Amino acid sequence: MRRRLARFGLILLILAVAAFSFVWYRSPSRRINRAAFDRIQLRMTLEEVEAIIGCPPGNYAGWKASYKWNDDSLYSADFLIRDQAKHNDQYGDWPIYLWLCNTGCISVSLKEGRVSDRIYYERRFSLTDVFNEVCASFR
Repeated sequence: MRRRLARFGLILLILAVAAFSFVWYRSPSRRINRAAFDRIQLRMTLEEVEAIIGCPPGNYAGWKASYKWNDDSLYSADFLIRDQAKHNDQYGDWPIYLWLCNTGCISVSLKEGRVSDRIYYERRFSLTDVFNEVCASFR
């Protein structure tokens, strides 16, 4: 009986690890990174950028995230999304597209259907962020 229960537990553990690995491997957020950003070139189309990143623009972050830019300014994911919407409303012919995830954020501006600017925001991660997220989940 104990052996049967141990086998069942082992099979259950293997299935859980396999399911987690499959979901992680198929997750768009693992492809939103500095390497993908470095492959994005000026004058590319949105379709070419999506092919590099492997998913359409969107927020793939599992929790609220803060991102750091070159000058060490911090931007929340909510701020970046609101700023993108405001910019796109004001300058419809020069849209910004965002790919946000737990490791970073890629921002691409298009002009006349081609990439005219690109920015990579590093994910700022600290124990304070984790503590705040855990506390927020209990509210």
